[in-house]
Amino acid sequence: CPNGCGRHHVANIGFQGGSFKGDKNRDVPSYEVFLAGNFEGGDVSYGQRVPVRIASKQAPEALKRILEFYQSHRQDGEPFNTFVSRVGIKAFTELLGDFDRNAPPLGPGTISHYMDWERTVLYEVQRGEGECAV
Repeated sequence: CPNGCGRHHVANIGFQGGSFKGDKNRDVPSYEVFLAGNFEGGDVSYGQRVPVRIASKQAPEALKRILEFYQSHRQDGEPFNTFVSRVGIKAFTELLGDFDRNAPPLGPGTISHYMDWERTVLYEVQRGEGECAV
């Protein structure tokens, strides 16, 4: 969901739902990534958006890549948010760049990339009034 109900904007690593157009102009469910948000002890800061859209089925791999990058490049005892500030969002943009709006051609073996999690129909953006739009 693109709304803030999941609080992606204040998470250390947050995912905001969205979509992009894939093969044959079909909608692909996707996520935008926000890094280094915080909501702890009254210290609130919004995460920085990494300017890539990741197909939802590739999100677990993208998360793993983020964590491995942090683990292999952090300084001794360095918290994640401090690490993000030190290396900058550009480093994560490069790290995740090959995911950006990347979906395989639509076909029998790849159709699941064009479906949302736990769904059996092709994903389609539906706009309308939601609970937050009241």
